[in-house]
Amino acid sequence: MWLNFCRKHHTQLCSISAGDPVQGFQLIDCNSDNRIITATRNMEYIALSYVWGPNASVDAVKNGTLIRNRLPQTVRDAIDVTKRLGYRYLWVDRHCIPTDSQTKHSQISQMDIIYKQAQATLLGASGDGADFGLPGAESRQRDEQPTAALGRHTLFSTLQHPKVKIWKSTWDSRGWAYQEAMLSTRRIFFTEEQVYWECRSMQCTEAHPPTLAD
Repeated sequence: MWLNFCRKHHTQLCSISAGDPVQGFQLIDCNSDNRIITATRNMEYIALSYVWGPNASVDAVKNGTLIRNRLPQTVRDAIDVTKRLGYRYLWVDRHCIPTDSQTKHSQISQMDIIYKQAQATLLGASGDGADFGLPGAESRQRDEQPTAALGRHTLFSTLQHPKVKIWKSTWDSRGWAYQEAMLSTRRIFFTEEQVYWECRSMQCTEAHPPTLAD
């Protein structure tokens, strides 16, 4: 809902010009057995920013296709979230940057373009590694929202602002995290408590959902 609203109403501050991809740019085709394909002009995609951790799987590609059960949980969740958002293509640095040194160096030096051209970036601001998953996706439940019974009424905690969780996360302690977040026009943070949305025009939390008129 937040993403569609932003695309429809924030046409100036949050506009994204896809244009030509960087040289050798590759994407995961989430609708075709997670094949790694070469991107063409104006392909819309979602990007992922996450913590690799010490146990992130590297041997997950066979004949140009990602083997799902070898992928870390965060990447699997990102594939599922991408499809639920209505998109087909996902960019994940570890699996989409070519391994030959020249192309790899070229793409790393153009990370600003990659994140700027993404329709949104999923940010895994929870856990210490890639196997933690994205809380709220099917693989991992979020922390239970505190409640208190008062007679026949039940009071629900509004939760702390998600930025507190983000600031305390392992993801936020990484130097590249700030760069990837700031370069992204639309950001969807996954914390242990709730999902948090940021773009250049609004901020939204699940605990305090805004009323968005279509």
